[in-house]
Amino acid sequence: SGNSKIKFKQRTDYTKIVSIFFNTQDSNLSSRSLRQALSFTAPKIEGEEVANNPYPPFLWAYDPDSKKYLSNKDQAQAALKRAKATISEEKLKGEIILTSTTNFKEVAEKIIASWRELGLNAKVRIEEGIAQNFQALLITQSIPPDPDQYFLWHATQTRTNLTKYDSKRADKDLEDGRRLIDEQARKEKYLDFQKTLLEDTPAVFLYFPKYNIAYQKKKEAALDKVLSLT
Repeated sequence: SGNSKIKFKQRTDYTKIVSIFFNTQDSNLSSRSLRQALSFTAPKIEGEEVANNPYPPFLWAYDPDSKKYLSNKDQAQAALKRAKATISEEKLKGEIILTSTTNFKEVAEKIIASWRELGLNAKVRIEEGIAQNFQALLITQSIPPDPDQYFLWHATQTRTNLTKYDSKRADKDLEDGRRLIDEQARKEKYLDFQKTLLEDTPAVFLYFPKYNIAYQKKKEAALDKVLSLT
């Protein structure tokens, strides 16, 4: 409605992250180099807060020096060159399908365009609900306030580890991280976990989504005070 007394503010939601999940057991995407090429060339989405990492930047376990992907064409070309050393040209001509829901269609199209620029045969498939079978999946995922993401990445978590990621090193970090109590000791485990995960690229983290807060104009000052505390 055109109610001028109602206003909106946008806030970034750090409890969710929009990512591309790769099926690490797909015949092509089992290649780490190809996943890296797709991740390096994936675009930064205008107006959104870049994630680049499974953790929000203010979390105590976040590594500011972690590997960065997105909008890096030179690195994408170098990674694709590495992939070509292990994947036949014929296979590389095969389709790479990015599955997405309707609300992410626009973002999916931008990603696909960047993959095509790299010379790959990329397409979008729109499906409602969580796709069970996919090569690449554009998804918004809830992330816990604690750095323990065991359920998302540990090899034993077959129902929630959608990428089928399987790394002995990452598994050990995740096991130790939830067992230890001392924050500094935990941090060391999660720093190593980030390093391993971002090198292996089972997923590429795009951005933290925004949400709107609707409020009455006359309550703006009170709202600003509350938001400054959060």
